[in-house]
Amino acid sequence: YAVANKRVFIGDEMGLGKTVQALATIQSENSYPALIVCPASLKLNWQREARKWLPGKQVRVLQARSPFYDGDILITNYDILQRHVQGLMARGFKAMIFDESHYLKNYKAKRTTVSQELVAGVPIVLCLTGTPVMNRPQELVSQLKILGRLEEFGGWHKFVTRFCNAYRDSYGWNLNGAAHLEELHDKLREVCFIRRL
Repeated sequence: YAVANKRVFIGDEMGLGKTVQALATIQSENSYPALIVCPASLKLNWQREARKWLPGKQVRVLQARSPFYDGDILITNYDILQRHVQGLMARGFKAMIFDESHYLKNYKAKRTTVSQELVAGVPIVLCLTGTPVMNRPQELVSQLKILGRLEEFGGWHKFVTRFCNAYRDSYGWNLNGAAHLEELHDKLREVCFIRRL
């Protein structure tokens, strides 16, 4: 699914191997160098899994103060993305994986805007999340934008008016609502989302 569709959510339940599926996608498409962005607590797990499943590939973990961007697979965390954006942009990644992609749900957060910059022109972008049930459909907007899929939902305005029941109030757009959730679910499945239990 990921190889065929290139820019997708893998929303399988915890324990079903989202990590291995993402690594297999990179290997299948020979999409190196690849960047993996995850919560800091998962960096060593990703390093271990990448070394296990992709022997012979150089795996590096980017730390806050280590400006080394070489290697076939570079692993970093959301909190330090902004600090390294120039070095990462220069690398020319062929694939990016965003683990626990709900970390990108706030379109105003710096990590989200930096991620949107980084994915420009990258052929394979995978958002992994075991908890796709979100509080509000608006949390999908920035993730769909990162995947380059928002236009398939009619763009920002159509998405928020159709699925977030958006309206203008004295503070600007209010996107806290939810509407047509079954249609949203079907459209996600059709366009860019797979989930197995």
